[in-house]
Amino acid sequence: MLRDTLRNRTRAQHARLEERLEIERRVRQRDAYVDLLKRFYGFYVQIEPRLAAFARTFEAHGIDLAERSRVARLRRDLIALGERAVALPGADPVPEISTFPQAVGCLYVLEGSTLGAQVILKCIRASSGLDSENGAAFFSGYGASTGPMWQAFLKFLSELTFTPHEAEQATAAARETFERLERVLCDRSIELAVND
Repeated sequence: MLRDTLRNRTRAQHARLEERLEIERRVRQRDAYVDLLKRFYGFYVQIEPRLAAFARTFEAHGIDLAERSRVARLRRDLIALGERAVALPGADPVPEISTFPQAVGCLYVLEGSTLGAQVILKCIRASSGLDSENGAAFFSGYGASTGPMWQAFLKFLSELTFTPHEAEQATAAARETFERLERVLCDRSIELAVND
């Protein structure tokens, strides 16, 4: 099953990202939280158009990328916190996505993060009182629809009939997505633009 392959073959990258991210510490401090949202925004604003190139193929399989977009939520959070959304400087921070299997591997990582975000949201609420209406829409995932949307994504994965080569493309893209996210979210050398 593709889901098991993706999960098993990205386990090391996933664990390393979680360890380096120290997300519970970062969401407890306003400046660190804003920095984190800006980094996520810089990543998503570039990755979502790449995934959108395969929107019709996803839609043919029952996945609506528009309803899974996170850019608007991130922008809304930054505005609620009195910040502005900024692009990441320097080299392209997102993986290359030139095939549908690569898009599937990348989306696997992004969709999986909505589940972990539910735990993080509790920490954000406890430390700052933020919720989906005032600065934590991104970590709210899809709200009450998070579970059903994840289940729909798992069903989508289970129905794909990838060849071994296509499954390898998906797996490599998922690993690269974790690695690129790690760089974007954890690399201290990335300096974000400050508000005017």
